[in-house]
Formats: sequence, structure tokens, C-alpha cells
Amino acid sequence: MTSSDRFNLVTGRFAAGGSRMGPKHRENEDSLAIAETNTGGQRRTHGSLYVIADGVGGHTKGEVASGLAVQVVQKAYFATKGNNPSANLSSAVGEANRRVHESATLDGDELSMATTVVAAAVLDGLIVVANVGDSRAYIVGDGAIRQVSHDHSWVQDQIDNGRLTPEEARLSPRRNIITRALGLSREVEAEVKTETDTARHTRLVLCSDGVHGVLDDSELADLVEGLEPQAAVEKILGLVDERDGRDDATVVIVEIGTGVSIHEGRAQDRAGFFPAVLRLFRRQR
Repeated sequence: MTSSDRFNLVTGRFAAGGSRMGPKHRENEDSLAIAETNTGGQRRTHGSLYVIADGVGGHTKGEVASGLAVQVVQKAYFATKGNNPSANLSSAVGEANRRVHESATLDGDELSMATTVVAAAVLDGLIVVANVGDSRAYIVGDGAIRQVSHDHSWVQDQIDNGRLTPEEARLSPRRNIITRALGLSREVEAEVKTETDTARHTRLVLCSDGVHGVLDDSELADLVEGLEPQAAVEKILGLVDERDGRDDATVVIVEIGTGVSIHEGRAQDRAGFFPAVLRLFRRQR
């Protein structure tokens, strides 16, 4: 059986991606998009867009939620008129959240649809990453790997508060509890970070927890740097398969350049929006 038969592979000019369905799932609840525009003006103002969404296990329509989120983020991002990629991407993620939430409400069950999302806009000299949940973005280069996104999960909260080490978090029985997702309420706060890109040969990696929960960061870095993007995608998904990863697994690898420096910031709070309740929900494996 070829990799194309085992995995859903997608390629672009600068990127490759793929997804592998977990053995216990009826549907793959992960979705991905690679959108590389050829329009000159839009390429300058919006660049290319890469998105992964992971439908929350245990909710009845995880695959619908993730597919809708990816579709709306892509459409809404390229429809924005402003020249601020961070604001544009934040707005697109917010629109995806509203659409997923509205779809769940129409079904009469506001908890029936939820999904994580991580999206990256790559422009000349700039990378913008927005995430909600625990799907991740990494920068890989010069033998090192650095997580750009920030997990919205119970174990990450414990790490941030000094109660768990990253090593303890990887082994925690609560590692599949996430604290933020698209669709649970009409408003959600995406975490947005920007990176400046000044040279060559570094790669951007987006992945769902079905990848980073099975491969550690050093393994991911070695594979991403040592292989061409499509070969690395196939190898990563193949390793998840060999290790009997229980969850759906999705990865996108993008050629971007090196010399990136991080600037952290949050998406602006929407007027009148303050999360009243911290929702914890556990993925089913």
C-alpha cells in the first residue's frame, strides 16, 4: 500500500501536508488547507495560508466542525481588505468560530460541534500564527525546533503555573483536556504571534495533537530538516501509524527561510467579551 493510499496527501508550491485517520475513528476529524495565491497584489498583502483543524473527539460532529473551520478561515482571510495580516487572520479565526457555533446552535446542541485550529499566514519577511486549542505551530531550523503557538490545555496551564514540567505533562493522564476551542461560544480569543523572516532554509510546521502527542519535538525536528516536505510528511504519518497512534494525525510543512525572531502578542479582545466560564473538556481516544 502506498503512502497516498494510507494518507490524504496535499501539496502546494512551498508546502506539503497530509492526514491519517486514527484506527478507532469512523471519520477523520482533522482537516487541513494549503492556500497559495498566485495573485500579485494579494500575495503581497495576504501571502499564503496554511490551516489545520482538529475536531474535538466525543462531540458528535467533530469532522464537520473541523472542515467548516478550515473552509471559513481560508475564505474569510483572503476576503479581508486591510493590510494588517495579524488582524486579518485573527478576524478570520473569529468568523470561523461564529460559523461553527451557529451551525451547532441550528442543530439544537451548542456542544455538538467544536474544533481546535492553528493557522499560519506566510508573507515576504513575515509569518503570522493564530491558534485556538492544542494544535501547534513550530519553527524548525539549524538543528533546533521552537514551538510558536501556545496550547490551550489543562497541562499547559499547569506548566505555566509551575506545577508540571513539560516532561510530566507529556505523561499526564489529563493531557487530552483542552480549555479553549472553536464553536463552544459565539466569541473566542485566538492567540496570535508574529515572526520576522530574514534568511533561508527554515521550515514552518503545523500539526494536530495526533502528531505531537506521538513524536517528541526532537524527532519532529530531525524529520522536518532531514527530508523534503512531502517525504517528511509521509515519514511523520508513517511513524504515527507504526506506533499505533490512536488519534487522527495531520501535519503541514512549509518552506519559509531562517533567522526568525519571535514577537508575542494576543489578538485584541472583542468589545464586551470576557470569558465567564473556563470550559474543560476531554478528547475521547
